[in-house]
Amino acid sequence: MEYLLLCLSMMVADNWISLDIKNHPELREGNSILGSHPTDSEFVAYAAVLGAVYTAGYYALPKSYAKGAAIVCAASHGSAVYNNARLGLEFNF
Repeated sequence: MEYLLLCLSMMVADNWISLDIKNHPELREGNSILGSHPTDSEFVAYAAVLGAVYTAGYYALPKSYAKGAAIVCAASHGSAVYNNARLGLEFNF
């Protein structure tokens, strides 16, 4: 369960920092599902669906695979957070 929470936490952080893209017209969202300049509501809806898919997948997989998948999930979203921050995107409250 803690691995799923790690995955979901990094996914939320990734989507949260990505919300700042609207303040940077020179940047484009890299996720083709969302388009180049998604709205906040599109980011939130995408995160909700993605979180549900990750959770369902975690519980559907055997424990050893679920743990590995959650670690890969956390690493990929953590990398996206790092890259977004490097581009100048920020967490805004």
